[in-house]
Amino acid sequence: MPTANSQITASAELINGGKILDISKNTIYWYLNDNLLSSGAGAQTVVFNAPPTSDSDHLELRVQLPDYEGSTLLKTVNIPLVDPEVVILSPYPDKQFSGASASVSALPYFFNTTALSGLSFAWNVNGEVSQNAEDPADLTISVNSDAPSGSTINISVAAQNQQNAAETASANVVLKILK
Repeated sequence: MPTANSQITASAELINGGKILDISKNTIYWYLNDNLLSSGAGAQTVVFNAPPTSDSDHLELRVQLPDYEGSTLLKTVNIPLVDPEVVILSPYPDKQFSGASASVSALPYFFNTTALSGLSFAWNVNGEVSQNAEDPADLTISVNSDAPSGSTINISVAAQNQQNAAETASANVVLKILK
């Protein structure tokens, strides 16, 4: 799903009786939120970027064929916009674990990057900076052997697109130590 600044590609086909019709010679108009985006003969595809900010949670994209066999054909679709998110995957039932260590992973969603390496991750454990140089999206925490059963570990992560500092998300999880 697109976020702010995402590149979006939309295409239109005209289907009648289960067959794709040739509209390559027809003038096609594309509108984004009621503003002309593109037009031209056979312009069946449009590529645009979502705006950097929006007052709405969606974009309205309209395609129009003004003179197809004497009538105007019109189709409007709403494209939802989402904010980036990151989730901490904690494989422990009821967020409780026992043992000398705990491992968690950051799962980012809706960032404008094609690879996990395009994101930076900042981990905090009980308010202290913690990191894993091998795989920044994963974190293994060693548990103090003196920690009493029932004590908690507060883990937070912030993920940020390295190419766009405004594209960031954070998450938090609290794990309970059982002995």
